Amino acid sequence: MTTQTESKTALTLTGNRNQCTGCNEYFNHDYGFDRHRIGKHRGNQRRCMSVAEMVKKGFSKNAKGFWITEPQTAARVASAR
Repeated sequence: MTTQTESKTALTLTGNRNQCTGCNEYFNHDYGFDRHRIGKHRGNQRRCMSVAEMVKKGFSKNAKGFWITEPQTAARVASAR
C-alpha cells in the first residue's frame, strides 16, 4: 500500500469514481470519498483519514486500486437489481 505522500499512477475516473485532491487517494464512489473526510466543516477543521484509519473503519481497495467501503458480494449485487 502506498502512503499519502507517495506519488501514484493515475487511474481512470469514470462514473462516480473520484480522486481526493487532499490526499490523492482514489475512491470507487462518492460515498467512500465523503466518508474518508472527517472533522468539523467550520473553521477549516476537515481532513482526510489516514490509510490506517480507513482500514480500521472497514475500507479496502478493490482489484482496480480504488478504495471501497464494502466488498462487492453476490448478495449486494442481487439486492441492487
